[in-house]
Amino acid sequence: MTVDQVIETARAVASSGLPIHLAKLDVPAGLEPMTAFTDAILAVWTAALAGVLFARSDGRRATRWWGLAFVATVVTSLAGVAYHGWRVFFTPIVPLTLVAWKVVPIATAIAAFCLDAAAAMLWLSPRRRNIVISFT
Repeated sequence: MTVDQVIETARAVASSGLPIHLAKLDVPAGLEPMTAFTDAILAVWTAALAGVLFARSDGRRATRWWGLAFVATVVTSLAGVAYHGWRVFFTPIVPLTLVAWKVVPIATAIAAFCLDAAAAMLWLSPRRRNIVISFT
């Protein structure tokens, strides 16, 4: 699917009256289906990148840390899909969506830690690396 086709599809959905139809169904005003869609795309893309990194790591620890960062990004994206997409089908917002939203900052912090560890593995001596990783 080309970018023009994606734009054309998005315009067709917007002009189809979907927002009005959802309002008649009492779907919450915070509904963001395109956000859920982009989160899903990000999850698939980063899962593929994580798979490539793990397949090609050959024991390199920094590469594995990058792979783990992508896995944490997948978790974050899937939590976003659950939060933004769950509300499409179920109203009122159930506690699971709120739990999913709490996962986002935790998984993001884990991804940041993994990227810090990868950088430390590549650029620092073993002694400094351990100090940086322990304080990150």
